[in-house]
Amino acid sequence: MPCAVEVIASEPRESGEPKVVSRHLLLLTVGMAGFALYACVSAPLTSSAFRIDPDRPGVILPPAGDLLWIRPLRLNSDEYLILQKCIDADCSKAQVVRAWNAYGYMGPYPVLTNKVWAEPGVRYLLWMQRVPTSGTGSFRLYERDAPPLIFKPAGSRELFYRADLKAAQEHGPARITKAQPEGETFVVTFEGGSVVRMQALPTAPPAGSMSGPRT
Repeated sequence: MPCAVEVIASEPRESGEPKVVSRHLLLLTVGMAGFALYACVSAPLTSSAFRIDPDRPGVILPPAGDLLWIRPLRLNSDEYLILQKCIDADCSKAQVVRAWNAYGYMGPYPVLTNKVWAEPGVRYLLWMQRVPTSGTGSFRLYERDAPPLIFKPAGSRELFYRADLKAAQEHGPARITKAQPEGETFVVTFEGGSVVRMQALPTAPPAGSMSGPRT
């Protein structure tokens, strides 16, 4: 039976740690005459196959059917990065899959892995919302069920009093000032200077399950 084996080409460094210079998959086949080794460059282990929605320039469309790795490098205290998935065909309803503020992941749902399984055939929306807020402080919680591109935070009454959610909804998603692939990473810069890096890791869900990989 053929099997795929990941091979990492490396070169030595002074520290003794190998420096990875390339990754390939080798197809290993067992035959009557013994072992035959075929070097065969596979599909990339990671991908930058993200794109900007042409109708909504502040919205990033991640590829479905992959593991998504999303890493905000820096968010301002009044900014929130939101990943939603559409729950019907015309995307009139949506759910928040994950959200970040200036301090990291938002609650109340536990985050067990830094990757997100994007279900095949489901549309996902990644976008940034700035909520003008007087003083300091950020919302740390969100409501999962929300219309597409609407951020519904949860928190103290005082923070709601100081945050202008109406102005945020009227403005909509923050504008993207720059978006480009850097190798296998897609890098997006938003108005305000916040930068988000993301990758898609092509994979398959566990056998007998379509709920997502166990990571």
